[in-house]
Amino acid sequence: MARAILKWDIEDYFGMQQNSAYFEEENTRAEDKFMQVYPNPSEASFNVLFAGNMPDAYRVIDVTGKTVLQGVVNNSLMELDLSQMPSGVYLLIATINNEVLHSKRLIKTNK
Repeated sequence: MARAILKWDIEDYFGMQQNSAYFEEENTRAEDKFMQVYPNPSEASFNVLFAGNMPDAYRVIDVTGKTVLQGVVNNSLMELDLSQMPSGVYLLIATINNEVLHSKRLIKTNK
């Protein structure tokens, strides 16, 4: 299976003329079935469903690279509550033994 790295520029996404940040998001159609996030975008919570290899931990980072949420994966379905976070783009990173297993862009919107 081929892997593709998708780089996207936060500056372009929001049309800002400030310092830009880059997320590297590993995405292939086959990988999408191993970590699904819904609803996305969301105003508050994101459901994350894992299939196949189960990660043992996760973290959510903001556009500056700061970890804003992290934890242990206990089962194949979990809920991420970002209701207290400002609207914006975040990156969910699922890991196993500190190695990135999956990553997915999250879009947090205002109510």
